[in-house]
Amino acid sequence: MEAESLVCVSTVHPDIVKPVRRLVCCCCGGSITGRQFHNQDTGHGLGDCCVEFVKPRTEDMERTYGIEGVHYLLDPLVLVRQSDGREWSKWRISLRLTDRCGLLNAPDPEKRPAFSRLQSDPALLRSLQAQMPWNVSSIVRKDGVWGILFEVPFATVESETGKVDPQDPWYLSLPLQEEKSSQILSAFPKLANAFPGVLFAVPDRDHVELGRTTVWAFVPHGLLDAMQRFDLIGALRQL
Repeated sequence: MEAESLVCVSTVHPDIVKPVRRLVCCCCGGSITGRQFHNQDTGHGLGDCCVEFVKPRTEDMERTYGIEGVHYLLDPLVLVRQSDGREWSKWRISLRLTDRCGLLNAPDPEKRPAFSRLQSDPALLRSLQAQMPWNVSSIVRKDGVWGILFEVPFATVESETGKVDPQDPWYLSLPLQEEKSSQILSAFPKLANAFPGVLFAVPDRDHVELGRTTVWAFVPHGLLDAMQRFDLIGALRQL
């Protein structure tokens, strides 16, 4: 077994089920958004505005303020579909902290609140990079859990209209967007059984490339070994 597979798999913190609410920053008194942490007064928590201020002044951030990505510096909301229906659910995920080669992307406090944490921890970055299949994945953080996001896009009639000859045999063979989405979503139960612990979704059009219908697979840090990741890529591409 390869060394990377021995890394303990990240688990979702139990406080992730607590509601996200308006709180008062325990540092500056400003109005913030976060989850209540048991070691803070009710209605108070650490604001994103003060994280960098308190870090060098706090011996134990987790004991004092909770978990980054769970209680403060929450990952952004993204609309996804996780079942074969028209309803949408929400993922909290800091997307594309790296490109598909594992290189850090540009900082973006709103879209990538987890960026500074990853940038400041070379060991974490290297460990995650070692789990990235080339050109199909990027490093992300979902609900405070580090991991790899596999992204496999599929062309549809809607995504390619106006880009290719409408009489091209390839274009004429393309499915409609909703047909492809339903096909992908209907495969999720089988995929979940084959890859326990991996989370699957179809994201909204605001978070895909070239307007193509895309399947996401979130793999928590250390969950799969190299062969399992290879098998996952193959399963996604066959959808």
